[in-house]
Amino acid sequence: MSFKIMLFYLFSPGLVLPWRWLAVAGEIPVVIMIIFLCFMPTSPRYHIMKGNRARAVKSLEWLRGPNSDYLTEFNKIERSINSQVKGTLCDLKTPLYYKPILISLVMRFLQQMTGITPILVYLEPIFHMTAISLVAVRLISVAIAASLMDKAGRKALLFTSGLCRINNKSITFGKCNSLEKVPKTQSSFIPSGYAMGWGPITWLLMSEILPLGARGVASGLCVGVSWITAFVLTQLFMHVVDAYGLFAPFLFFCVVSVVNIIFTAKCVPETKGRTLEEIENFFRTGRTFTILDS
Repeated sequence: MSFKIMLFYLFSPGLVLPWRWLAVAGEIPVVIMIIFLCFMPTSPRYHIMKGNRARAVKSLEWLRGPNSDYLTEFNKIERSINSQVKGTLCDLKTPLYYKPILISLVMRFLQQMTGITPILVYLEPIFHMTAISLVAVRLISVAIAASLMDKAGRKALLFTSGLCRINNKSITFGKCNSLEKVPKTQSSFIPSGYAMGWGPITWLLMSEILPLGARGVASGLCVGVSWITAFVLTQLFMHVVDAYGLFAPFLFFCVVSVVNIIFTAKCVPETKGRTLEEIENFFRTGRTFTILDS
């Protein structure tokens, strides 16, 4: 997605392509993704739920490799699914359900409250006001997050991401609040903290911590909260800028980034190296979120 956004700005109207051909070019990554998805195996969990054990084993072998201990993992997954019952409204009273669902909802809300969607939508006028460019750096940050999330851990990258976001907003806030105009011939590149943690990792965490019995409904609810928040922020962004200047929303986004760090420290569990079954058992025990055996 970050690569696609970067290409869109590189080929934006007035530089290379007109709007109509830019829309056509935007479909190329989608077609490529569909082609590659044809080679992806169906989830082993789906095969087990449908009673296709042989296909589930074959799928898991393809994903983990023939030299891995995939049969042990298959047995754990099978036991978990066989013992799993579909969640009901009464189950929402138990920590196994309401804690991960609340964490996921708040993560989706806070992710959008950092202002990523209105910033991307209005990136061109923001660049003209502040001479700050984020698109190329965002792509690099995504690559860094992808390579480190299984080594450094989810929470470490979320903390780093939050600190970078505070730094980003502080720099932009300072440029917006400066009495001296930034020359348009100069531009600043600052780290994209969002793409390093609060962008990709929150989606990964949501898929890891949501209970299996309510994952479909809970995922839809979380995505709905995310994009409703994005829509409202995008609609309000330019109204706030016109009324108070660009520094006002960026100051607000900076405060939200501080809240993100506190929320990560207090509520978000570390899921690095944990299976879905282990994460589910973690919420079932009732221990504090900040304690997870390594």
